[in-house]
Amino acid sequence: MIVDEAQFLAPVQIDQLARIVDDLDMDVFAFGITRDFRTKLFPGSQRLIELADRLEQLQVEALCWCGARATHNARTVGGEMVVEGA
Repeated sequence: MIVDEAQFLAPVQIDQLARIVDDLDMDVFAFGITRDFRTKLFPGSQRLIELADRLEQLQVEALCWCGARATHNARTVGGEMVVEGA
């Protein structure tokens, strides 16, 4: 099974995916980002990290505005990056 945008799943849904792996002996591949613009873990990502049998970081060529490897999305207001707010 392949799950995309897994960061948006609720923790209970991640638990359900874990049951699929354990009870049905199926592989589940979940893709998504781990952190929001505040660098906080998404609840779905957090639960995935807690339960995953294996984590692999796949890096696409996403770069930060500073040139370093991008680690999370950014939110900008008036052209400035912000790390607070909704």
